Amino acid sequence: MKRIVTLLLLIFAASRSISQPYTKASFYLAAHPDDWQLFMGTDASEDILSASGNTKVILIYTTAGDNSNGGTPAYNAYCHAREDGANRSIQFCADIFSGHTMWDTSYTFIKTQSGITNKILRLQYKNIVSYFLKLSDGCFEHTNINTLSKFAYNYNAGGFYADYCRCAPAGEPTHVAALTNIDSTATYKSYYELEKTIAELISNESSGIPQTSIHAPDTDPFINPGDHPDHVQTGALAIDVANMINSCSDVILYQDYNICNNPSNLTPAQISMKAALLSQVSYGLNVDIFPGEWDPESSCGHVSWTSRNYSRVLQACDSIPKTNTAPKISLFPNPTASIINISYMAEQTGNVEIAIYDLTGKMFNLIVNENKERGNYIIEYDVHNLPTADYILYVKTASNINTLKFTKE
Repeated sequence: MKRIVTLLLLIFAASRSISQPYTKASFYLAAHPDDWQLFMGTDASEDILSASGNTKVILIYTTAGDNSNGGTPAYNAYCHAREDGANRSIQFCADIFSGHTMWDTSYTFIKTQSGITNKILRLQYKNIVSYFLKLSDGCFEHTNINTLSKFAYNYNAGGFYADYCRCAPAGEPTHVAALTNIDSTATYKSYYELEKTIAELISNESSGIPQTSIHAPDTDPFINPGDHPDHVQTGALAIDVANMINSCSDVILYQDYNICNNPSNLTPAQISMKAALLSQVSYGLNVDIFPGEWDPESSCGHVSWTSRNYSRVLQACDSIPKTNTAPKISLFPNPTASIINISYMAEQTGNVEIAIYDLTGKMFNLIVNENKERGNYIIEYDVHNLPTADYILYVKTASNINTLKFTKE
């Protein structure tokens, strides 16, 4: 009887997917297997449990998960335990309104520009797909291995806040030219190859689906001060990839650890969901004989993170695929040796602040700090006095905060 019921559920799920094609693909880029549950869990769970059942949720985990034994068997075991916890949280959420089904395990093969064919683990459970890139990481925990942030540091054209990673003591290289994941199943000879790989995963999974959204950690150091370097770099990857793909995608960026300084803004049901998702992550660790993650003692930790969910929309699109819409800020030319033209939109009347920062967060010049009427503006800024380097243009209006990277030649 049990086998008959299971078979009926599988038939029901299959017929549902045929009769209700996906109309939305939601991508969540997370540095670690517990990030989306903690900081994006409200939106992710609502997408998983979409009332119409027509949302496909794709989770892309960039790193292998923190641990101080990078590259050793103990590290790999911890990585797999965290993956197990992440999968349990997915299954818990997806099974709330329907019966348990089977996981589908496969590999996606992507050929890079350097001719290497990378093998990427793909797991699917109902309407949820997970990709585990398993890149080496762990800046906060140890310093003696290659990391995603060190890899980004070597990429002059695209890595946001690449030297945000404070994990290279005196005498140790601050960057690496190539990065191989901990399973040795994928190697990236350039940061661009990593970006293109993620772009291809997104394009493949969203093919034929009219609406796409990309969710990731916020790269703005004023919104996410002191954030984990893996978080920052994953957010940067998401922004870069969104600009690469042909169809427009909504881009939503999330505040991480620092949400503990904001008021609680979730309903009891939403708080319960986030706590339940995290409990599944911890259970996966416990089953594999590792400590769980819940920390009730911390004043800015799991208890506060589960009662808050803060995000901002970096880019919004119509539901019909099209070429990328104009951003709320832009600058030209980039790179530049003299003058940049800065265009921005004030969506409502209020104070506008425009400043130039280096990649460590040091302000070089406050260009604008005054009240502006609603409208579009263009200003010129002379960069002659800036040292040759990469910089961040920071634009804060009454309704939004946006950043753009530019290079002074």
